Amino acid sequence: MNLDTLINNLPTLFFRTKNDKNWTAEYISEDCLALTGYPSADFIEKRIHLGHLIIEEDRSSVWDVIQQALANQQTFHLEYHIKHKNGSLRFLHEHGQGIYDTNNKLIALERFVQDISEADKTEQQFIQNTTEKLSSYAEELENTVQERTNEFKYIVQKLTESNLNLEDQIQETRIAESKVLHSKFLLENMSRNFPKGFVIVFDLNFKILLVEGEEVVGLGFKGIKDVRIILNDILGLTEIEKEKIKLNIEKTLQGEHCSFEIEFNNRCYLVNTTPLMNLENKIEQILMVYNNITLQKDAELEVVNTLKKEQELSELKSRFISMASHEFRTPLSAILSSAILIEKLNAPGKEDKRLKHVSKIRSNVKNLVVILNDFLSLSKLQEGKVLAQPSSFDLIDFSKSVIEEMESVKKSGQTIHFKCEVPKVDVFLDHKLMRHILFNLLSNAIKYSEEEKTIVFKIKIENTQIFIAIIDEGIGIPKEEIEHMFQRFYRANNTTNIEGTGLGLNIVKQYTELMGGAIKLESKLNVGSTFNIQLPLKMI
Repeated sequence: MNLDTLINNLPTLFFRTKNDKNWTAEYISEDCLALTGYPSADFIEKRIHLGHLIIEEDRSSVWDVIQQALANQQTFHLEYHIKHKNGSLRFLHEHGQGIYDTNNKLIALERFVQDISEADKTEQQFIQNTTEKLSSYAEELENTVQERTNEFKYIVQKLTESNLNLEDQIQETRIAESKVLHSKFLLENMSRNFPKGFVIVFDLNFKILLVEGEEVVGLGFKGIKDVRIILNDILGLTEIEKEKIKLNIEKTLQGEHCSFEIEFNNRCYLVNTTPLMNLENKIEQILMVYNNITLQKDAELEVVNTLKKEQELSELKSRFISMASHEFRTPLSAILSSAILIEKLNAPGKEDKRLKHVSKIRSNVKNLVVILNDFLSLSKLQEGKVLAQPSSFDLIDFSKSVIEEMESVKKSGQTIHFKCEVPKVDVFLDHKLMRHILFNLLSNAIKYSEEEKTIVFKIKIENTQIFIAIIDEGIGIPKEEIEHMFQRFYRANNTTNIEGTGLGLNIVKQYTELMGGAIKLESKLNVGSTFNIQLPLKMI
């Protein structure tokens, strides 16, 4: 799959800009171009820049966030509006990061954007409509109460003026009360059926006067308004969330309309507040609208996790390409050079030189086979296709045969000293996995040790466990890097000039664990390394 196909299959839109004076677009996906309405030529030829499309109100804050993140080599998250070529506004969510070279110099900027215009419009429209309806009903109720109050005054006045009898007065009062109760019923019915959330009305002392909505019963709020419970007594709210609600209530009492998010009973709510006025136009109550946005938050988290996995995959692919290009180039160059020299050494008496170059070709071909086998093993492990297939064999004879295979790769004067107190150890393990483990660890010991050094290969049996130790007198590993040595593609800083893929130890660890074992590393810089393996005598 090429880069264009990979980028266009991402769940978000992508573009990349170079670190030059104008942050020129280096790559921009087709979907991202569609989002702006401009062709790629406008970006590549510097006729237009994404920053030009961001509306003026958002532009400075967007660049400040990006600059801050680049200064700290961190990722950044943004939300802003851009103007499409046709003049319409788009609301975008952006996640990005700087790309640096080996000297930590910023060379490019990768940015992933997602069009959230429709989600933002839908949410804002819903909140606006709900708040307007609630405010409208509250205003209607206040007006109705005011009208009924005026009607009462008028009735009293009329009774005084016309000396109506007591029966007529009672009848008129009942009619007025019925209208007030009807208005109250409308408000409560509307609140009770509030969808995917609930509404709460607090007084100035944080007492609950009203709580209604679809989720009231599920949250355990049924009936709490009847006992005039206060905010501090609500169960399930953390102290932090209570303080957040109090702070926004206090702001609303000052006339602000607040919006914030809280978590309650494993649900996430978007809360909007509105001050409620009395007849004297003074704030005496607070309306809080709780809209359940749990599904939206879960979806956002899923998108973030997917993006993270895509980034990890992209990083692994980049590291693989970089490593493979280097590791394949070296042995292939050596093979080519030897082949050319062999071609020129056709004269009699040069057989020794030809054999030397043939041996060199074989050695480099063997290195290539090892590298390819590592890639194949890693691929199979990732796909779950590697399964341990145990069989019975003598571990001592098996180990000695592996040591014999290493004779052709040992450096001048190097020796492998095998130690075991018993002449035979019958095991029930996967001999293919065991061979790979021992071959890899012994190869590393030889590769990272100088000539004339001794490598110790020890086997010890305790009860039902096997303990294998491979000890060398090589270059060792820096203390701070030991914990990373079993990661894929990881190589210590002091091995830069020594061939290797960074895959061997990761595969060894996975093979060991497949047979129910464990591996540990001890090392001291410029002294040597010890790999300790623990395995069961018989796999279950």
